[in-house]
Amino acid sequence: MLNAIKKNKEFKHTLLLTTLPQRYGHMDGVPKVEDTHNYRIVRFYTPEHDNKFFKQIIAYVYFMIGALKYAYKNRKYYDCIFATSSRLGTAILAFIVSKITRKFLFLDIRDIFSDNLHSLRIFQNLFGKMVVVFLSKIEYQIIKYSNWVNFVSPGFFSYSHIKKIDKKFHLFTNGIDNIFINNHLKNTVKRKNQIKKIKILYAGNIGFGQGLELFVIPIAKYFNNKIQIQLIGDGSSKHIIKNKIRENNIKNIDLIPPINRSRLIEYYNATDIFLLQLNDIPAFQRVLPSKIFDYGSFNKPIIAGVKGVARNFMQEHLPQTFFYDPQHIDPIIKYINSILENGLPLINNETFIKKFSRNNIMDSMLESIIKTNKEYLRCLY
Repeated sequence: MLNAIKKNKEFKHTLLLTTLPQRYGHMDGVPKVEDTHNYRIVRFYTPEHDNKFFKQIIAYVYFMIGALKYAYKNRKYYDCIFATSSRLGTAILAFIVSKITRKFLFLDIRDIFSDNLHSLRIFQNLFGKMVVVFLSKIEYQIIKYSNWVNFVSPGFFSYSHIKKIDKKFHLFTNGIDNIFINNHLKNTVKRKNQIKKIKILYAGNIGFGQGLELFVIPIAKYFNNKIQIQLIGDGSSKHIIKNKIRENNIKNIDLIPPINRSRLIEYYNATDIFLLQLNDIPAFQRVLPSKIFDYGSFNKPIIAGVKGVARNFMQEHLPQTFFYDPQHIDPIIKYINSILENGLPLINNETFIKKFSRNNIMDSMLESIIKTNKEYLRCLY
């Protein structure tokens, strides 16, 4: 979005409030304040949370207090508020700032927080269910109040508390960043006699939501030295996979810590097959993982253990994807055996790459926001 704002002449000045990067530990050399001719980035310190739920809440309180004070103090320097919310806290913060400054609120919703909580065991009891209902009402009020709302997944439109709102919603999905488009190597298809070992790569969160331990361990054991599985990332389930690797003396799974995008692209170019998996949970049947767009920017096979919106989207836009149910690995065994026997299939995702360039999507989103803002201003004056 910031790149789209830089190019657009409608914006004289942009103030971006975010956190210092710390998801996998604090990074040195990142400035707290960054100024250019037409925008300022302010990064607030938050304590490390190690992907622990309650630590994340504490970390967000740090950010919320700092950002709220800064936004109010500098309210004369901006005319409207844009918030991209993968967590409910960001939407709440933007809502509060909009209320106290009386500025228009434009909201980009990347997750339905109440439904995600409903999937967790600690929210399955009576008290937990009451918390989920309470949070869904907050979501309802914030979305209803907002002047413009975007959903990144068509699955979000079907939530009962969303359907009650009489408002036009927009659908601008995630997209492919230029760094992937500009740096993927031309795919050379490996034939049967060229395959010594198939590389299967997963990159992203390794947690409860993915359930990777249900897939990679039995697949690695079955194929042994015929495949090499690489898991890049971190998360709450990584220790489970580590323990199972040790217990089963598995040699063909590599656990790789989070890496920067340049290194990630090297791994993407070197792999044979991409792996995408979500646990079989109702909330995940409505999401559209951003990893679809990263993988789809390479002309390589994708195996996807997904259902619902993600499967429908990939069937339409990445039709050469091989799908399986996360709990059943027999189809995957047959698919990998067919590759070992016949070689890798020829994949062509060029139409997908052109259609889902993030630059194009963000430009269109920004034009929609500008148009809506002008319409509201005309109504006021």
